[in-house]
Amino acid sequence: MILNRIDSNIEKKHLAIIALLAAAFYMAIGLIDGPVIAADSPSYISMDITREPVYPLFLLMLRTIFGESIQLYGLPFYLTVAVILQSMLWTFAAYYVGRVVYKYGVIYSYVAAFFQIAVSCINRFIANRGSMYSETILTESLAMPLYVIFCVVLWQWYEDNAARRKSQAGKEDALTYIRNRFWNRYFITLLLLILVLISIRKQMLITVLMMLAMSFLHDILFKKSRSIKSFFITMIAMVVVVTASNLMDCTYNYVHRGAWITHTGNNKAAFCTLMYAANESYAEYISDEGIRQLFLDMIAVCDEEGLLLKNTTADMNWLDITEHYADSYDVIGYNIMMPMVDEYVAENYSADYPESVVISDEVQGVIIDALIKHPSIGLVQVVFYNIVKGLVYSNCRATSLMMVAISFALYLIYLAGLVVIYKYSRANDDKEYDIVLLAEIILMGILINSVSVGATIFPQPRYMAYGMGLFFLVLFLEIFKYVKWKPLIRH
Repeated sequence: MILNRIDSNIEKKHLAIIALLAAAFYMAIGLIDGPVIAADSPSYISMDITREPVYPLFLLMLRTIFGESIQLYGLPFYLTVAVILQSMLWTFAAYYVGRVVYKYGVIYSYVAAFFQIAVSCINRFIANRGSMYSETILTESLAMPLYVIFCVVLWQWYEDNAARRKSQAGKEDALTYIRNRFWNRYFITLLLLILVLISIRKQMLITVLMMLAMSFLHDILFKKSRSIKSFFITMIAMVVVVTASNLMDCTYNYVHRGAWITHTGNNKAAFCTLMYAANESYAEYISDEGIRQLFLDMIAVCDEEGLLLKNTTADMNWLDITEHYADSYDVIGYNIMMPMVDEYVAENYSADYPESVVISDEVQGVIIDALIKHPSIGLVQVVFYNIVKGLVYSNCRATSLMMVAISFALYLIYLAGLVVIYKYSRANDDKEYDIVLLAEIILMGILINSVSVGATIFPQPRYMAYGMGLFFLVLFLEIFKYVKWKPLIRH
């Protein structure tokens, strides 16, 4: 178990209060609102071939147990059960963060849980969506709380590594070192969390990148903790987890559809982004005559409907361009690309479902390969704007240039606090270095997520809010717990 034993009755009492408050909030709102059906929800309920296996299987399990005849909120009752279970997971995530942070003091424990709940409150009562992800039939309902738990467990693992290194310096042989570092509850839990997360939604491949980035930082760059063998072991572990996820995906599709394939539709994100920044001249890079004409037909329709970067006007600022891109994205993908590619495959290939879907992916891949090998200034511009917007959405709302300024002011405060804490820990024999670790993990996650989302799809709160509560927790710890470090800043 990753939960450490609680010996203090006072701690038990406060953590019980946190758990009850979180449960009361998530359960009450979830039962008041009932299941929220979003635009993508039917594809998970129907177990669409474009979806990763875990969430459709989660819904299938509940549908098998409770059936579809009983109705509540005008929907099958099993969806309400899904909301209850999702709310329990969100409750545990808030409780778990509070429990781990309790070591700093009871107030920090309550604040840690509060920030997780506050993000949900913003989504429910302030943001335009008017509902929480915990009550929505989307993969975010599982992925968001599991990501929070992943970040905290990753923090615990690096804390454990630092403590072991300090206490066992020079006393461990290579085998003991590997066993202590990698064969422990935190690392095994991390591997399981990553496997589940990337099998819920492909965006969560960021957890693999976070593991590699943190390992590169601590095992390669930092001389004090350098261990090349640890970096390679982490790389191998990530390859194993990704391979296991692909095997799970193939097995799911083989059992459900009789085809040994992973889920399809992975090309759509890159396709829409590349098409948005393209024009007719890119047709010369496509060697296949039929696919070249298909590309020209799609570009013509997109241009006619004003969906391309070249359709933007000179008076639009960078935020306006990202909004135009976001508005164009689904229209390009769902209304133009998918129907036209499917029609092309039907006319040119004798293939039944699901083979026809795989061929559609391959046709998209031909166009993607041609466009990505010849990136334009416009494409780089759009991706850069999206990354910046993703950073803003990760701690704020990207609704105006003023909000952008507030967002980056928060990042500057965050980074300043990180530098101060790092200097303090170096000057005081690594005291309080654990806050540096947490700050690194959360910032690394935000950066990686912003780049990956910005390069493939359009940033929106649904994709960017994963680490928001933890970001403000770190900011709170930096400002309020370490305000006593003011003399250090002056020196």
